[in-house]
Amino acid sequence: MKRMKKLLTGLLTLAMTLSMMTMTAFAAEGGATGTTIDTSKAVSLTIHKYEYNGIDTSNKGTGSKTDTVPEGAKLLSGVQFTIWKVADLTDYYSNDGAALPKVTDFTLTGKGNNAVLTKKGETTEISPKISKETVNGVITFDGPEVTQGLYYVSETDAPANVTTQTDPFLVSLPMTNVEGDGWIYDVHVFPKNGTTYGGVTLVKKGKVGTNPVENLPYAEFILQMKDKEATTEKWNYLKYDDSASANAKWTYTGITSVDNATKFKTDPSGKINVQGLTAGTYRFIEVSAPDGYIMDGTKEYQFTINNAGKVTWEEDAKVGEIGTTSNEGGTYSAIVTITNEKPDIEKFVKDRIRGEWEADADYRVGADVPYLIRVDVPSNVAELKTFKLTDKMTNLTYKGNFKIYKAKDYTAADEILTTITPVLLAGNKTWEIDFNTVGEGGAIESTVKNYAGNSIYIYFEATLDEGAEMTQDGNPNEITLDYSNAIYPTNDPSKPNNGKEPKVDLIKDVVNVFTFGINVTKKDGETGAVLNDVEFDLYRVNDGKSPAAGEKVTEEWLKKAENAKKIGSGKTKDQGELSFNGLDNATYYLVETQTKAGYNLLKEPYKAVLNLTATFTKETTKKITTDSVNETVTTETTTTTIYGTGNGVETTNGKFEVTVKNYKGFTLPTTGGIGTFVFTFAGIAMMAAAVILLITSKKKKAE
Repeated sequence: MKRMKKLLTGLLTLAMTLSMMTMTAFAAEGGATGTTIDTSKAVSLTIHKYEYNGIDTSNKGTGSKTDTVPEGAKLLSGVQFTIWKVADLTDYYSNDGAALPKVTDFTLTGKGNNAVLTKKGETTEISPKISKETVNGVITFDGPEVTQGLYYVSETDAPANVTTQTDPFLVSLPMTNVEGDGWIYDVHVFPKNGTTYGGVTLVKKGKVGTNPVENLPYAEFILQMKDKEATTEKWNYLKYDDSASANAKWTYTGITSVDNATKFKTDPSGKINVQGLTAGTYRFIEVSAPDGYIMDGTKEYQFTINNAGKVTWEEDAKVGEIGTTSNEGGTYSAIVTITNEKPDIEKFVKDRIRGEWEADADYRVGADVPYLIRVDVPSNVAELKTFKLTDKMTNLTYKGNFKIYKAKDYTAADEILTTITPVLLAGNKTWEIDFNTVGEGGAIESTVKNYAGNSIYIYFEATLDEGAEMTQDGNPNEITLDYSNAIYPTNDPSKPNNGKEPKVDLIKDVVNVFTFGINVTKKDGETGAVLNDVEFDLYRVNDGKSPAAGEKVTEEWLKKAENAKKIGSGKTKDQGELSFNGLDNATYYLVETQTKAGYNLLKEPYKAVLNLTATFTKETTKKITTDSVNETVTTETTTTTIYGTGNGVETTNGKFEVTVKNYKGFTLPTTGGIGTFVFTFAGIAMMAAAVILLITSKKKKAE
């Protein structure tokens, strides 16, 4: 009988050992002494938890502490195990040789702290249960509550990266060693879990107006994960700790504020690369955009990592390019391209001569100056609370002819938005247009929503005022675009920045109109003395016109010619000076109509060609509101020089300086003077001589 009992015990031990070899677990040491169980001896179960995605059949669990794990296996923290004592050893290690139980003889429901174990077909819960979580990959079940017996062991909870859990298994405490000659009271097992990690790459593009897109650095995003356990949709912020162990760098729960979450900023190439994400559903949400780009905090860029690590993006036409790379090194990486927009404006003034739209031009006082404004409308304009134009004129007055076109080289057929009229302010020297308005309930109404993603062109005219500047400062016309720099969610607390008010950024562009003058100084041609009270008429010859070949320009020609026009008259005053102001660059003729007594009039009109130089620094200013306090102002300047030099005459005050010289005429004798007497006397003498000669001649004939 004793021999039979010993044989049965050995067979049961062997069966237990073989059973342990079929589990997803490895084992380790505990002291083995004696062939008979010491029922007074304490027992323990130590679980060494690893993550391992390979296949290894060389390492068999023995219960020994010295068992080895496959190369590449890594300790896995945060895994919960629960054990139930399902039988005393005496029920199985008995003389009767009762059959060993199987894992399939039990039913496990629930997970985590809610896990319940029953015998199959029964409703009575097996208790007590002991639950612990691995720390640095290790748990030890010991102490008075752990006594000799047969235990059901289950992995009842695991981190999100665990996709393949250890199957439940039975373990005997103590268990027979692999040699079959003793008992192990401190049993060590080495179960492994299969884990999954996925990666994503976000590529951020920026588009200014209608220009081509470019990679956009310094855009900031947060990453959220959908709560797997929540009964209603819930999103948790993620936090990354690079100092943590390889399998615990991400915190997926407990981060309730965006301030505590990890923020991702695009690098100089416009990319964010995130790796090591576990299976689940995620979303990127933008929280900060750089340099005046419009941030859309309502959009979410959602993706899912399945249990195989493959990443798929939620299909959304607005997301941009979506693609998935090959599975390199067992980790998938999906790419999404997102584009932010920045509106833009540019202002032009029409060149009088060439008819081209330029950054500057010259005009005479009283002339109507045509302007054109290009407005690049962002594709999300209908979601912006503010989209407003303000035009400010210096020494110019709004005249009208306001029209909006869909093309720069406009025709009547291109006219659009005919119901929009500007609001005139400051004595018609400023006008405004609010393209977007916010009504009741926060609804946004946009008059340019149908032109989102395109350019519109605004034409109008202004009159150059009397007293316009003739210096290099010119007479600027400034256009400003104010626009919302963000779109925020209004009723979604799960998203950051919910309910915030967007700040307003601006873009300003300036063009300039120049006007010039002629300063005439009248002097004596011999002495250089100044001559006052000399009168001049000023004639302007139309642009590009000149007298016919061989035709001499005279006052009479100027009066009759169709391409010439008298535009002013004046008389030299103090220091012999006369000024004609508010002129454009053209060919002019000064006609002296009355000179000073004793001086000769100019024999022909004096030609003065205005081709003055005006240096203009074009400014495009962009005020970027980075937060509620800080503003960044960027000014782009371009220096342009119009036309060239005027007749080699340098000027700093915008005036052509010309000196006109007069010379005195011949001096005639004074009436009643001695000279007159001499001439009279000589005349009488000559007449008397003629009479005497006549009488003498007649006497000779008579004789």
